[in-house]
Amino acid sequence: PVLRDIRRAEVILVGSYPFAIFFTKLGIGMYDYASNGFDSDYAPSIFGGKEKAARTSEETGQLLLYALCVSAAITSADYIIGKIKEKKELENKRNN
Repeated sequence: PVLRDIRRAEVILVGSYPFAIFFTKLGIGMYDYASNGFDSDYAPSIFGGKEKAARTSEETGQLLLYALCVSAAITSADYIIGKIKEKKELENKRNN
Protein backbone atom coordinates (compact mmCIF):
# COMPACT_ATOMS: atom_id res chain seq x y z
CA PRO A 1 0.00 0.00 0.00
CA VAL A 2 2.86 2.42 0.71
CA LEU A 3 4.34 2.07 -2.77
CA ARG A 4 0.89 2.57 -4.27
CA ASP A 5 0.51 5.81 -2.27
CA ILE A 6 3.94 7.00 -3.40
CA ARG A 7 3.16 6.22 -7.04
CA ARG A 8 -0.20 7.97 -6.81
CA ALA A 9 1.47 11.04 -5.26
CA GLU A 10 4.07 11.08 -8.04
CA VAL A 11 1.44 10.87 -10.77
CA ILE A 12 -0.68 13.63 -9.22
CA LEU A 13 2.31 15.90 -8.59
CA VAL A 14 3.66 15.55 -12.12
CA GLY A 15 0.21 15.63 -13.71
CA SER A 16 -0.98 18.73 -11.89
CA TYR A 17 2.23 20.71 -12.45
CA PRO A 18 1.42 22.00 -15.97
CA PHE A 19 -2.01 23.14 -14.79
CA ALA A 20 -0.45 24.75 -11.73
CA ILE A 21 2.01 26.63 -13.96
CA PHE A 22 -0.86 27.88 -16.13
CA PHE A 23 -3.01 29.04 -13.22
CA THR A 24 -0.06 30.52 -11.32
CA LYS A 25 0.99 32.48 -14.39
CA LEU A 26 -2.61 33.61 -14.85
CA GLY A 27 -2.82 34.70 -11.20
CA ILE A 28 0.43 36.64 -11.38
CA GLY A 29 -0.70 38.18 -14.67
CA MET A 30 -3.99 39.26 -13.10
CA TYR A 31 -2.07 40.77 -10.19
CA ASP A 32 0.17 42.71 -12.60
CA TYR A 33 -2.92 43.84 -14.53
CA ALA A 34 -4.68 45.07 -11.38
CA SER A 35 -1.57 46.70 -9.90
CA ASN A 36 -1.07 48.69 -13.13
CA GLY A 37 -4.53 50.24 -12.96
CA PHE A 38 -6.15 47.68 -15.27
CA ASP A 39 -4.14 48.99 -18.22
CA SER A 40 -4.94 46.73 -21.18
CA ASP A 41 -1.23 46.53 -22.04
CA TYR A 42 -0.70 44.58 -18.83
CA ALA A 43 -3.63 42.21 -19.27
CA PRO A 44 -2.69 38.53 -19.36
CA SER A 45 -2.20 37.22 -22.89
CA ILE A 46 -5.09 34.78 -22.44
CA PHE A 47 -7.35 37.86 -22.36
CA GLY A 48 -5.76 39.40 -25.44
CA GLY A 49 -3.22 41.57 -23.59
CA LYS A 50 0.42 41.96 -24.43
CA GLU A 51 1.74 41.30 -20.93
CA LYS A 52 4.18 44.19 -21.04
CA ALA A 53 5.70 43.06 -17.77
CA ALA A 54 8.68 41.08 -19.02
CA ARG A 55 9.72 38.34 -16.63
CA THR A 56 13.28 38.12 -15.43
CA SER A 57 14.82 34.70 -14.98
CA GLU A 58 14.43 35.15 -11.21
CA GLU A 59 10.70 35.90 -11.59
CA THR A 60 10.30 32.89 -13.88
CA GLY A 61 12.03 30.73 -11.29
CA GLN A 62 9.69 32.06 -8.61
CA LEU A 63 6.67 31.32 -10.81
CA LEU A 64 7.83 27.74 -11.30
CA LEU A 65 8.48 27.35 -7.57
CA TYR A 66 5.00 28.71 -6.74
CA ALA A 67 3.51 26.26 -9.24
CA LEU A 68 5.44 23.40 -7.64
CA CYS A 69 4.07 24.41 -4.24
CA VAL A 70 0.54 24.44 -5.66
CA SER A 71 1.08 20.96 -7.11
CA ALA A 72 2.45 19.74 -3.79
CA ALA A 73 -0.61 21.16 -2.01
CA ILE A 74 -2.91 19.37 -4.45
CA THR A 75 -0.98 16.14 -3.90
CA SER A 76 -1.15 16.55 -0.12
CA ALA A 77 -4.88 17.24 -0.25
CA ASP A 78 -5.42 14.12 -2.36
CA TYR A 79 -3.41 12.02 0.09
CA ILE A 80 -5.35 13.32 3.10
CA ILE A 81 -8.72 12.82 1.40
CA GLY A 82 -7.69 9.29 0.38
CA LYS A 83 -6.67 8.38 3.93
CA ILE A 84 -9.95 9.73 5.32
CA LYS A 85 -11.89 7.64 2.80
CA GLU A 86 -9.85 4.52 3.65
CA LYS A 87 -10.50 5.04 7.35
CA LYS A 88 -14.26 5.42 6.78
CA GLU A 89 -14.36 2.29 4.61
CA LEU A 90 -12.49 0.33 7.25
CA GLU A 91 -14.91 1.52 9.96
CA ASN A 92 -17.87 0.57 7.75
CA LYS A 93 -16.47 -2.94 7.26
CA ARG A 94 -16.00 -3.32 11.02
CA ASN A 95 -19.57 -2.18 11.71
CA ASN A 96 -21.09 -4.61 9.18
